[in-house]
Order: sequence, then structure tokens, then C-alpha cells
Amino acid sequence: MLQNWFTKFFKPQPRSLKISWKAALAKKSLTKKEFCHICREAVCEIFPEIKVQSADSFDQFRIVREGREPATVFLENMWRQCRDDVESRVSHVERFLRALLTTLSNNEGLPDRSCIVPTIKDEGYFHIYADRAREEVPFASEHLVGDLWIIYAIDSADSMKTLQKSHVKELGLDLGALKKLAINNLRRILPPVEQHGEGPAYMLTAGGDYVASLLLFDELWVELKQQISGDVLAAVPSRDVLLFTDSQSNEGIKQVKASIAKVMDSGGYLISDTILRRTADGWSVATLT
Repeated sequence: MLQNWFTKFFKPQPRSLKISWKAALAKKSLTKKEFCHICREAVCEIFPEIKVQSADSFDQFRIVREGREPATVFLENMWRQCRDDVESRVSHVERFLRALLTTLSNNEGLPDRSCIVPTIKDEGYFHIYADRAREEVPFASEHLVGDLWIIYAIDSADSMKTLQKSHVKELGLDLGALKKLAINNLRRILPPVEQHGEGPAYMLTAGGDYVASLLLFDELWVELKQQISGDVLAAVPSRDVLLFTDSQSNEGIKQVKASIAKVMDSGGYLISDTILRRTADGWSVATLT
């Protein structure tokens, strides 16, 4: 059985000549290979009950548990999020370990229905279960468009956890009811949506964690369509950045592309560089020349 997170993670540790993985992460000139090795060491320390094995490359490792199928963990995206931000590395890895704890734990009760929310992720989110088909992963998900997926989560006071398919079944929800419930919950907890920029490209904000999920607010995009002449083009390069412009504005498209590139190069919590088009039928991948 996995040991309690807070007891394991925050209890005082005896003095040791070996540098801790948290201290190792603070090294300014940390390389990607060193970062991945430290993350693997952290997993071994926090979860001594599981076996960690090498995978196809140094930025991957496999988790092996008795009676369970192996799972492959990919570290590339997390490295990109914090490689240039020394101060945030520990918090990034801590969040990663909390998410891993949720994935490994199998003894949690049913979640509060009012805490279920939709998050937007790209295909890379499925890499922890790279050896499984999309329909075989344990968490509740739904394809949105292109490389974007809705991953349903449980937003509690001290953590965010993925919603398991078993929870959805036990709550008596089908996919349509789950999506409606999650979007309504998100509307309730989000601060007011704000639009920034003088045009022709704009950015939306609404807190920090769920900005990308504004893609799911149909009434918002009906309202924003009234500001422009063509179709709305939008992108979510990270979870806290949502950009949009007019499909008839070459300058707006240029600005959105430049902003996407900037976020993807140095931002955190990356999602996708895909540009979407909003039509009466919903979102589609934009074909731009």
C-alpha cells in the first residue's frame, strides 16, 4: 500500500551526506539528462513499494507494480516547462509526484460531483500509458479536436486529480452528462473572463489553471464572434494562455503564431501549438496558408 503522501513527502529527514533530490534540482546548470535522473530518484524515494526500470531513452522510465500492467512515464514535457526556471523546478516535480500518486493509488472513495471539472491536454498526456490504447487508460477523457483532449479532473482544496473511469460509472454518469456537469462546475468556480489586447490578436484570462478550458464555453465564442468579420481562430499553447483573432486578419494570425511560438519555447504547462477555427459546428483544426 502506498504510504500517505504528506507523511512521506514532508516529514523531517535525518541528515545525510547524500544531496537530496530537491537540492539537486536547484543546480543552475542542470542538464536534461541530470533532471531526468533526479526525477527518477525522487520517484524511487517517494514510492519504494514500486519498481522503476529504464525505458527506450533517458527521459523515460517504466513503473512496474505487482499485479498491474507496467506504465511508461515521459519527462520531456515537464523538462520543457521548468528547464529555464530554477526556482520552479521543485514545485513542478512535486506536482508531478502528486499526479503520479493519484495514478498509482486505487483506494480512494467517490469524488464530490461538484468538484469535477474539464481540463484541456494534448496527446502527450497519454504517454504515461504509452503501452495502451486511448480507450484503455484508467482516467476519464474525451477527444475535443485535433491533438486536444478533454481530461476530466477533480479539483479539491489541496490538489487536482484525474477522474477515474470507475468513478464515472459509480456516479451513474454517461459521457454527455459528465461533460455538462464538469462545464457547469467550471463556470461556477472561475473568476470573470477578461479580454486583453487592442487587436487584431487578443488573449483571454480567467484565473490561471483552467484558461484553456474556456474553449468549452459555447456561449463565450458566440459572443466573441460578434467582434470580428470572419471566423474565430484560437489557440491554447499552455493551460493559462488562450489566444484568438479574426480569420480574415493576416496581421492577427501573424501575431497569434508569434505568441504561440514564444509560449512554446519558454512557457510552462504547455499544451499545443495547433490553431483552431470556430464555426457553427464547433471547433476544427484551422488550415492556414
